[in-house]
Amino acid sequence: MAKITKKVRVTKQEIKHDDIQDKIIESFSFFKTYAKQSVIAGIVIIVVAVMLNSYLTNKNKKEKSASIKLSYAINLIQSGNNQDALIAINDIQAQYWGTSPAKESFYYKALSEYNMHQYDKAEEDARRSLKNNKGNKFLYASSSHLLGAIYEQNRKYEEAIKYYLPVNYKSKFDKITIPYSMYDAARCYEKLQKIEDAISLFKTIEDDYSDCKIAIEANRKRMYLEALLSQI
Repeated sequence: MAKITKKVRVTKQEIKHDDIQDKIIESFSFFKTYAKQSVIAGIVIIVVAVMLNSYLTNKNKKEKSASIKLSYAINLIQSGNNQDALIAINDIQAQYWGTSPAKESFYYKALSEYNMHQYDKAEEDARRSLKNNKGNKFLYASSSHLLGAIYEQNRKYEEAIKYYLPVNYKSKFDKITIPYSMYDAARCYEKLQKIEDAISLFKTIEDDYSDCKIAIEANRKRMYLEALLSQI
Protein backbone atom coordinates (compact mmCIF):
# COMPACT_ATOMS: atom_id res chain seq x y z
CA MET A 1 0.00 0.00 0.00
CA ALA A 2 1.49 3.32 -1.12
CA LYS A 3 2.34 5.88 1.50
CA ILE A 4 0.33 8.99 1.14
CA THR A 5 2.52 12.13 1.44
CA LYS A 6 0.73 15.13 2.72
CA LYS A 7 1.31 18.23 0.65
CA VAL A 8 2.37 21.21 2.61
CA ARG A 9 1.19 24.47 1.16
CA VAL A 10 3.60 27.37 1.61
CA THR A 11 2.01 30.72 1.43
CA LYS A 12 3.52 33.73 -0.34
CA GLN A 13 3.77 35.49 3.03
CA GLU A 14 5.92 32.67 4.44
CA ILE A 15 8.20 32.78 1.38
CA LYS A 16 8.52 36.52 1.76
CA HIS A 17 9.30 36.09 5.46
CA ASP A 18 12.05 33.56 4.64
CA ASP A 19 13.54 35.98 2.07
CA ILE A 20 13.65 38.73 4.68
CA GLN A 21 15.39 36.41 7.13
CA ASP A 22 17.97 35.51 4.49
CA LYS A 23 18.57 39.19 3.77
CA ILE A 24 18.92 39.96 7.45
CA ILE A 25 21.47 37.18 7.83
CA GLU A 26 23.35 38.41 4.74
CA SER A 27 23.27 41.97 6.05
CA PHE A 28 24.50 40.83 9.43
CA SER A 29 27.40 38.97 7.79
CA PHE A 30 28.22 42.03 5.68
CA PHE A 31 28.26 44.39 8.66
CA LYS A 32 30.25 41.88 10.66
CA THR A 33 32.87 41.70 7.91
CA TYR A 34 32.77 45.47 7.41
CA ALA A 35 33.16 46.02 11.16
CA LYS A 36 36.26 43.82 11.19
CA GLN A 37 37.68 45.74 8.23
CA SER A 38 36.83 49.05 9.91
CA VAL A 39 38.62 47.99 13.07
CA ILE A 40 41.68 46.97 11.04
CA ALA A 41 41.54 50.24 9.07
CA GLY A 42 41.23 52.17 12.33
CA ILE A 43 44.26 50.41 13.76
CA VAL A 44 46.24 51.13 10.59
CA ILE A 45 45.28 54.83 10.75
CA ILE A 46 46.31 55.02 14.40
CA VAL A 47 49.66 53.33 13.68
CA VAL A 48 50.31 55.68 10.72
CA ALA A 49 49.37 58.72 12.83
CA VAL A 50 51.72 57.62 15.61
CA MET A 51 54.55 57.01 13.12
CA LEU A 52 53.95 60.37 11.43
CA ASN A 53 53.91 62.19 14.76
CA SER A 54 57.13 60.43 15.77
CA TYR A 55 58.72 61.35 12.43
CA LEU A 56 57.74 65.02 12.73
CA THR A 57 58.92 65.16 16.34
CA ASN A 58 62.29 63.66 15.42
CA LYS A 59 62.56 65.97 12.42
CA ASN A 60 61.91 69.05 14.58
CA LYS A 61 64.51 67.86 17.07
CA LYS A 62 67.03 67.38 14.26
CA GLU A 63 66.27 70.84 12.84
CA LYS A 64 66.76 72.47 16.26
CA SER A 65 69.95 70.54 17.02
CA ALA A 66 71.38 71.34 13.58
CA SER A 67 70.42 75.01 13.93
CA ILE A 68 72.20 75.28 17.30
CA LYS A 69 75.32 73.66 15.89
CA LEU A 70 75.28 75.94 12.82
CA SER A 71 75.03 79.01 15.06
CA TYR A 72 78.07 77.71 16.94
CA ALA A 73 79.97 77.29 13.63
CA ILE A 74 79.05 80.83 12.53
CA ASN A 75 80.36 82.21 15.82
CA LEU A 76 83.62 80.35 15.22
CA ILE A 77 83.95 81.92 11.77
CA GLN A 78 83.28 85.38 13.17
CA SER A 79 86.00 84.87 15.77
CA GLY A 80 88.44 83.76 13.06
CA ASN A 81 88.48 80.09 14.05
CA ASN A 82 87.76 78.74 10.57
CA GLN A 83 89.32 75.30 11.05
CA ASP A 84 87.06 74.42 14.00
CA ALA A 85 84.11 75.90 12.11
CA LEU A 86 84.79 73.46 9.27
CA ILE A 87 84.83 70.54 11.70
CA ALA A 88 81.46 71.63 13.14
CA ILE A 89 79.97 72.12 9.67
CA ASN A 90 81.16 68.71 8.45
CA ASP A 91 79.51 67.21 11.53
CA ILE A 92 76.23 68.99 10.69
CA GLN A 93 76.28 67.68 7.15
CA ALA A 94 77.01 64.12 8.34
CA GLN A 95 74.52 63.95 11.23
CA TYR A 96 71.73 66.22 10.06
CA TRP A 97 71.68 65.70 6.30
CA GLY A 98 68.44 66.95 4.74
CA THR A 99 67.72 69.61 7.36
CA SER A 100 67.56 73.31 6.49
CA PRO A 101 70.70 74.14 8.51
CA ALA A 102 72.61 71.42 6.64
CA LYS A 103 71.70 73.08 3.33
CA GLU A 104 72.59 76.53 4.67
CA SER A 105 75.90 75.24 6.01
CA PHE A 106 77.42 74.98 2.52
CA TYR A 107 77.74 78.76 2.34
CA TYR A 108 79.49 78.95 5.70
CA LYS A 109 81.72 76.05 4.76
CA ALA A 110 82.70 77.89 1.56
CA LEU A 111 83.29 81.08 3.56
CA SER A 112 85.61 79.26 6.00
CA GLU A 113 87.54 77.74 3.11
CA TYR A 114 87.80 81.15 1.42
CA ASN A 115 89.15 82.68 4.63
CA MET A 116 91.74 79.91 4.72
CA HIS A 117 92.69 80.61 1.05
CA GLN A 118 91.37 77.22 -0.07
CA TYR A 119 89.80 78.77 -3.16
CA ASP A 120 89.12 75.59 -5.15
CA LYS A 121 87.21 74.01 -2.26
CA ALA A 122 85.46 77.30 -1.54
CA GLU A 123 84.29 77.57 -5.14
CA GLU A 124 82.87 74.03 -5.10
CA ASP A 125 80.94 74.58 -1.87
CA ALA A 126 79.75 78.05 -2.89
CA ARG A 127 78.25 76.51 -6.05
CA ARG A 128 76.54 73.85 -3.95
CA SER A 129 75.21 76.61 -1.71
CA LEU A 130 73.75 78.40 -4.76
CA LYS A 131 71.96 75.19 -5.70
CA ASN A 132 70.69 74.43 -2.18
CA ASN A 133 69.63 77.94 -1.16
CA LYS A 134 67.64 79.24 -4.12
CA GLY A 135 64.73 80.01 -1.83
CA ASN A 136 66.87 81.98 0.63
CA LYS A 137 67.68 85.34 -0.98
CA PHE A 138 70.29 86.34 1.57
CA LEU A 139 72.28 83.10 1.33
CA TYR A 140 71.82 82.92 -2.45
CA ALA A 141 73.15 86.47 -2.81
CA SER A 142 75.97 85.83 -0.36
CA SER A 143 76.98 82.64 -2.19
CA SER A 144 77.03 84.41 -5.54
CA HIS A 145 79.04 87.28 -4.04
CA LEU A 146 81.50 84.81 -2.55
CA LEU A 147 82.01 83.22 -5.97
CA GLY A 148 82.70 86.70 -7.33
CA ALA A 149 85.30 87.23 -4.59
CA ILE A 150 86.95 83.88 -5.41
CA TYR A 151 87.26 84.82 -9.10
CA GLU A 152 88.56 88.24 -8.13
CA GLN A 153 91.26 86.62 -5.99
CA ASN A 154 92.24 84.58 -9.05
CA ARG A 155 92.29 87.82 -11.10
CA LYS A 156 89.45 86.65 -13.32
CA TYR A 157 87.68 89.98 -13.15
CA GLU A 158 85.17 89.43 -15.95
CA GLU A 159 83.97 86.24 -14.25
CA ALA A 160 83.92 88.01 -10.91
CA ILE A 161 81.60 90.71 -12.29
CA LYS A 162 79.21 88.03 -13.60
CA TYR A 163 78.78 86.68 -10.07
CA TYR A 164 78.75 90.08 -8.41
CA LEU A 165 76.07 91.18 -10.89
CA PRO A 166 74.31 88.09 -12.32
CA VAL A 167 71.42 88.44 -14.75
CA ASN A 168 68.39 89.93 -12.96
CA TYR A 169 70.49 90.19 -9.83
CA LYS A 170 68.20 92.79 -8.28
CA SER A 171 65.30 90.33 -8.27
CA LYS A 172 67.49 87.47 -7.04
CA PHE A 173 69.56 89.27 -4.45
CA ASP A 174 68.69 90.28 -0.93
CA LYS A 175 68.32 94.09 -0.70
CA ILE A 176 71.01 94.27 1.95
CA THR A 177 73.66 92.72 -0.31
CA ILE A 178 72.94 94.60 -3.58
CA PRO A 179 74.99 97.79 -2.96
CA TYR A 180 77.99 95.77 -1.75
CA SER A 181 77.86 93.55 -4.83
CA MET A 182 77.67 96.65 -7.02
CA TYR A 183 80.63 98.19 -5.20
CA ASP A 184 82.81 95.12 -5.70
CA ALA A 185 81.76 94.86 -9.35
CA ALA A 186 82.76 98.52 -9.80
CA ARG A 187 86.19 97.75 -8.34
CA CYS A 188 86.61 94.96 -10.88
CA TYR A 189 85.65 97.35 -13.70
CA GLU A 190 88.33 99.68 -12.38
CA LYS A 191 90.91 96.86 -12.49
CA LEU A 192 89.88 96.14 -16.07
CA GLN A 193 90.43 99.83 -16.87
CA LYS A 194 86.71 100.23 -17.62
CA ILE A 195 86.61 103.45 -15.68
CA GLU A 196 83.31 104.78 -17.01
CA ASP A 197 81.51 101.56 -16.07
CA ALA A 198 83.01 101.77 -12.60
CA ILE A 199 81.95 105.39 -12.18
CA SER A 200 78.40 104.52 -13.30
CA LEU A 201 78.07 101.80 -10.66
CA PHE A 202 79.50 103.97 -7.90
CA LYS A 203 77.04 106.71 -8.86
CA THR A 204 74.12 104.24 -8.77
CA ILE A 205 75.09 103.22 -5.23
CA GLU A 206 75.14 106.86 -4.17
CA ASP A 207 71.74 107.59 -5.71
CA ASP A 208 69.83 104.40 -4.86
CA TYR A 209 71.45 103.35 -1.57
CA SER A 210 72.37 106.63 0.06
CA ASP A 211 71.36 105.29 3.49
CA CYS A 212 74.05 102.55 3.33
CA LYS A 213 77.53 103.14 4.70
CA ILE A 214 79.02 101.83 1.47
CA ALA A 215 77.55 104.87 -0.34
CA ILE A 216 80.14 107.12 1.37
CA GLU A 217 82.97 104.96 0.06
CA ALA A 218 81.33 104.83 -3.38
CA ASN A 219 81.24 108.63 -3.47
CA ARG A 220 84.93 108.81 -2.60
CA LYS A 221 85.86 106.30 -5.31
CA ARG A 222 83.69 108.01 -7.93
CA MET A 223 85.26 111.40 -7.30
CA TYR A 224 88.74 109.89 -7.48
CA LEU A 225 88.01 108.17 -10.82
CA GLU A 226 86.35 111.25 -12.31
CA ALA A 227 89.43 113.31 -11.37
CA LEU A 228 91.56 110.57 -12.96
CA LEU A 229 89.56 110.72 -16.20
CA SER A 230 89.84 114.51 -16.39
CA GLN A 231 93.62 114.20 -16.42
CA ILE A 232 93.67 111.80 -19.35
